[in-house]
Amino acid sequence: MLESSPSQLRDARPLTQSMLAGYTVPAVVIRRFSAAIRQKFDTVCELDPRILVILQRLDEFFAVVEHAIDVIFSANNPLL
Repeated sequence: MLESSPSQLRDARPLTQSMLAGYTVPAVVIRRFSAAIRQKFDTVCELDPRILVILQRLDEFFAVVEHAIDVIFSANNPLL
């Protein structure tokens, strides 16, 4: 378990919008990638139905990631 010294705790700053700005590009990439996966479902599943299970899990994962991104960047996030 990591221990924090009092000076580290005192120096801790809340996240600001400028600190999080670097994460907007990965967020866009993740959203585009997950949208592309969703569009390919039908075509890929016609080729090999076993891939459907993997694609469904990926879709669920990206849905969770997209929701987390929305929560982090929402206007009423107390961390911002």
